[in-house]
Amino acid sequence: MMNKTSKALKKLLCAALITGIVLTGFPATLWHSAYGNITHAEAAETTEEQWKTDIKNALDKVTEFDDDKYAGKSIYLVDLSKYNIPKADIDIVNKYLTGLKDTADYYWVNYIIADSYGTAYVKYVFYSVKSEYIDSASKNIDKAKAKTDYETFHKRLENGEQFVMVKERVQAAIDNKLHIEYYQNEKAYYWTGFYVTDLGIPYSKMGELLEYLNGTVINDESCSWCTYTLQYDTNMQYITYVQLDANEAVVDKNSIETNETTGVPVRAKIDKAKVTSVYKDIKNRISSLTYAITDDMSDVEKVLLVHDWIARELDYDYDNYQKNSIPDTSYSAYGALTTGKAVCSGYARLANILLNGIGIRTQSITSSAMNHEWNAVYLNGHYYHMDITWDDWGKDENYEGTVYHEYFLYNDTDFKNVGDTKHHDWIGVVCDGTDSFADMIFRNKNSYINTIAYSYYNSYWYYINKGSLYKSHIDGSSLSVVEDTAKVTDMFVYGNNIYYATHSSEADNDVSSAFSTRVWKVNADNGTKSLYLNLSDNADYQDGVQEMCIKNGVLKIDGNTSSVKKELVLVEESIKYGDINGNGKIDSADAVAIKKYLAGYSDTINKKAADVTGDGKIDVNDAIRLLKYLAGYDVTLGAA
Repeated sequence: MMNKTSKALKKLLCAALITGIVLTGFPATLWHSAYGNITHAEAAETTEEQWKTDIKNALDKVTEFDDDKYAGKSIYLVDLSKYNIPKADIDIVNKYLTGLKDTADYYWVNYIIADSYGTAYVKYVFYSVKSEYIDSASKNIDKAKAKTDYETFHKRLENGEQFVMVKERVQAAIDNKLHIEYYQNEKAYYWTGFYVTDLGIPYSKMGELLEYLNGTVINDESCSWCTYTLQYDTNMQYITYVQLDANEAVVDKNSIETNETTGVPVRAKIDKAKVTSVYKDIKNRISSLTYAITDDMSDVEKVLLVHDWIARELDYDYDNYQKNSIPDTSYSAYGALTTGKAVCSGYARLANILLNGIGIRTQSITSSAMNHEWNAVYLNGHYYHMDITWDDWGKDENYEGTVYHEYFLYNDTDFKNVGDTKHHDWIGVVCDGTDSFADMIFRNKNSYINTIAYSYYNSYWYYINKGSLYKSHIDGSSLSVVEDTAKVTDMFVYGNNIYYATHSSEADNDVSSAFSTRVWKVNADNGTKSLYLNLSDNADYQDGVQEMCIKNGVLKIDGNTSSVKKELVLVEESIKYGDINGNGKIDSADAVAIKKYLAGYSDTINKKAADVTGDGKIDVNDAIRLLKYLAGYDVTLGAA
């Protein structure tokens, strides 16, 4: 389901109000009490050049500005009443004013806006000054510095640094206090924002800019707290405003400022220590995903990996949905990662962040009629629909680890017709690509492999088909059998190990009804296989494993009434026994290193590699075994 209407509406209204000020001017009531009634002058015929000259002359006379007094707002500059400019032409005036402040002489101007003040004509022009050009003591405006900054700024624009400058403004916003807005149930919503109108970034670049910004969420610690909303001018087709939303986990509660009149909290700072902590949490939480993503993967493979990882790691917050008490965390990407619970917005927003973070352009698509949100993913020059929420059969926790691909990578036409439940009445980008994925393994609708998560490792996809474990490339080529017993019921790859469950009945090869009793582990690098768990003698597992899944690095195996949980190692350390100094080779230097260790001279050795006898301790027997090995004796290192 989509984000709460009240929250989304307030966010949109807040951003729309800010953007509206830029495009249409401040409401008259904002200025009436401060400046009183200004007598309407006699109308007079004049040319457009004259009223433009009046505005410039008025700006040239401005030498100081009390930013504290006006709190960054605009004040009256000039009266245009005598020119009889029809109110219908106010956009012409404001377009001129917007262009004027983007010139070298007037770069010090922050806002400059025309207003009809409730009449049929354009009356007053209001302006404000950029605070960086106001001397805090004298209140004088440093127009010379503004002109120098303008020249530097436009050189950077010519060099194509628009996106870099957006990121710089993101960094600056982190040091400012966030706005606090309260919505239903007294929950706080934290946000800040800034204008990018002067950067001239066209709306057509919105997807590219979001991709760039969302990439900083994963790759740049200082931005790990924020998600982005971009506002744009539908007439000029330029992005005007970037809004950053902060999750509550990084807010410094001690810095909250309260409105003295209303007693309502209005602003708060970001706690940079919490930012570091949150960033580490994010990196650790997605480590099993980022480990699996490699440079040689195609974009389609990366999307499939992220799709299945999210569906495996998250559960739909069904209990709270039923109670109509969904917490704010279930709507956010960060909340989904930390709690493991989400509704459709949490699924979609996490996919946006993860995919944009690895360079794959992804946006949300919403349907008010369905009260639902999903993704559009940009592949091969076109967008395709992807609904991870509806592909997650573990959403009610009865089928944890089971992932469908029924709503995965379809164009608009096909997406309307797939699945028993249809998507309809959505708002979002056009998905008009052809189905170029027909031969991919995830399109195999006649196989059991359509209903299980694919696991990727070292250019191969691992999956179950009719009880056997296979691996192949994503297009089905280089197919080979990993386990051909017709007994495999559940499988996951975690790090460089394959974990899979098998049932024990020799006669029953129908895996759809069989129960698993054993869990095996296979090293994907060298093929070494070992029995990881044997549950056949456990009374609670007399009917076998009811369900097996991996969430947040923990293998969970459910029996009739209880669960076995095993914490997994992401990547098992490859031990080269005898390479005690860790230089990649076994020679006399290693013998010297172990002798020094035993004599108490050094503790800087690889202790696992030094246990060449495999008895779990390091003693003189290990030194003797290593010396024999170096002397050419037929001895094995690392075995008892």
